[in-house]
Amino acid sequence: MMLSKYDELKFRLRAIEVLRTLKEVYSYEELSGDLRLSPQALSRYVSGKVIPSLDRCREILELMSKRLGNIILEYINVRENVVDVTSLLSNPRLLRAVAKVAATYFIDKGVTKVLTKEVNGIPIATLIADEIGALLVVARERKEVGVDKFIEVKHVYPSGTYTYIYVPKYLLKKGDRVLIADDLIRSGSTVRALANVCRLAECEIIGVFAIIGKHDGIRALESELKVPVIVIVKLS
Repeated sequence: MMLSKYDELKFRLRAIEVLRTLKEVYSYEELSGDLRLSPQALSRYVSGKVIPSLDRCREILELMSKRLGNIILEYINVRENVVDVTSLLSNPRLLRAVAKVAATYFIDKGVTKVLTKEVNGIPIATLIADEIGALLVVARERKEVGVDKFIEVKHVYPSGTYTYIYVPKYLLKKGDRVLIADDLIRSGSTVRALANVCRLAECEIIGVFAIIGKHDGIRALESELKVPVIVIVKLS
């Protein structure tokens, strides 16, 4: 899908904002090694004096994913099988940079809805939806007051326990092109439940995005859903 002039400009400015976030942690010399650009050229991009070309922006955003991943690792705490993302979700500037990188993978895929589950998935899903010009849909573990019809799906956890998630039926239409987004993929059970919501609504799943994911869960979802599963930080 071709980008409009407006979306192309947003895409190019997105690369500059990601560079500015990374510049708070890394020197121009460190970043120039990744991008094969001189520190002087990077300085002109970061200052806004020069806006990179569309192709250069794609390269910048793809190569910066690794650097961004290193920053994210400083904001999470991994102990045994528990991943604490509290500090990460409390940093809106970093989340905006993550959303801008996520958008590079899906900006031209015609996504109409970004679907997530309460609670931790909401911040990143909201930012991604804004970046790609899609609407946000949140699955909740309780029925919202004032809504008559819901899509209801059983969410089964690896332990065998389960809950139900609910999405107001009018929020997802047949033929919607849906990106599933979450903060963290462990076993993939949340994404599976959201994928079942899409199937019941007769939507097309375009892809899955998570900030952090465990290798086993990522591989399982790729095999089952047959769509791209994009994760910035992959854990063993």
